[in-house]
Amino acid sequence: MNIENIYLFGQRKHTSHINSTTNGQMILNAIFWMILLGLGALSATAKTYDLNETGQIRPIISETKTTDGKGAKSEFYFNYSIFENGAKTEKWVMLPDDRDWSRLSNQTVRISGSLKNNKLFGNFKVTQLTELTESYLIAPPPTEGLYKIVAVPLTIQPTTAKTSTVLETTPEAIRNTLFNNANSVNNFYLEASYGKFGFTGVHHPQVDVVPVTIQATISSDCQNQIVTQFTPFVQKRLLEQNIDTTDGSVDLGLIIFNDTPGCPPYPFATRGALGQRGVPLWVWMPESWFVTGAAIVAHEMGHALGGNHPLVARCTNFDDPQTCVYFDAADRDFMTSSGRFYMMPNNYERRRWGWHPPGAFDNPANTLFNTYDLHSPILSLVRDGVRRGRFYFRSLSGIYTGTDIYPESRRNFGQFDKFQGLDESFLLGIAVRYGRSDYGDPEAYSIILDPNATEGLEDAPLRKDQQLFIGGVSIKCIREHNPSRGTQMRIQ
Repeated sequence: MNIENIYLFGQRKHTSHINSTTNGQMILNAIFWMILLGLGALSATAKTYDLNETGQIRPIISETKTTDGKGAKSEFYFNYSIFENGAKTEKWVMLPDDRDWSRLSNQTVRISGSLKNNKLFGNFKVTQLTELTESYLIAPPPTEGLYKIVAVPLTIQPTTAKTSTVLETTPEAIRNTLFNNANSVNNFYLEASYGKFGFTGVHHPQVDVVPVTIQATISSDCQNQIVTQFTPFVQKRLLEQNIDTTDGSVDLGLIIFNDTPGCPPYPFATRGALGQRGVPLWVWMPESWFVTGAAIVAHEMGHALGGNHPLVARCTNFDDPQTCVYFDAADRDFMTSSGRFYMMPNNYERRRWGWHPPGAFDNPANTLFNTYDLHSPILSLVRDGVRRGRFYFRSLSGIYTGTDIYPESRRNFGQFDKFQGLDESFLLGIAVRYGRSDYGDPEAYSIILDPNATEGLEDAPLRKDQQLFIGGVSIKCIREHNPSRGTQMRIQ
């Protein structure tokens, strides 16, 4: 399929019949039509279109450094469906960055206004049609079950290409990364979720792999081009394979595109609502990132499932947020920037996704705070207290109302819960996280507290007998030995 100078709304082709009796007349007519066609093309590019549609505000997070030091940038699109040429198709519209769209993230709205070059401009109206309920904000539906997944190796070729090329990544390699290798993405999520969450194909028992080739003029903003133009084309090709991404039968689409000059050299993904299914969610990944292994793929899928990069907070006074400075964390879980640690999700993300042993949160301790302890009766196979400490969390009150504490520690356990490199500093300590319990907020980051404001990570965890205060609550690290349970760390 040859696609040249694709626009969101297709242009009509100009045709003409030049009837000339002399060469001079033919030349004059040709010049006339060339000028006319040129003006027509310019006017088509600059033409504005009226938009009046209902759809969703879709955040897209990119693995690229931002000016504030965070490991990702977020952009927002308006995504809606229409019938075109007898089939339902998706449209994506860029939203201007002069306002905060996060409060409408993954919610249904109606937008009326004008489009120019596939971007809203001027005065436009946004009407919110749905709003996240209080029950969702406090306890979103768990991310569980088998999510239907399709993978598309997308070859992008300039229109000037003389020969046809395809991605080096084969369907077998894609299935190995997602399912068959020991450290596959599916194996990772099965362990992380206690078997509650995994992937399957729509028709294939693992994942449907549908190669697609596109010829197009690469724009100066290729990320936007991939989202707004190439992805709808991919959806049409999937529909030819009886895979409908508009009827709820696909939960996640993975598009692996070849490294092309002008296209983003980093992955990006829609960040979905927690527990959301059948929208679908999308992950776009350059081939050079995909071939590095499953860690980055799992990380980007984590974004699609609503996950965030963890941050580290260094504060002179933990009771005063104004004294805190935030950094992109070299953290110990798979949501670390670019997925460079292939380890279990941190407690905050696990809690948001609803991944915990059955019954773990049924009986909070009878204290001033809701304290849940997931120790040995529930995790019968885990006999080490340090490992158990990972699954404890505590709700705060006071200045940080609606915020939870999540102690963290590591022990070698399973395929993915293990030490890597700098994690040796966790052997004798526990890193404390706090995160908002407003789980519907896409910017509700988990944060590692660093009481010593260290430049490195070797002293970042809360050590034995160290304590800090948040919202008037004292958090102290206790190391003790119990004959029946062994040595353990706990938070007092």
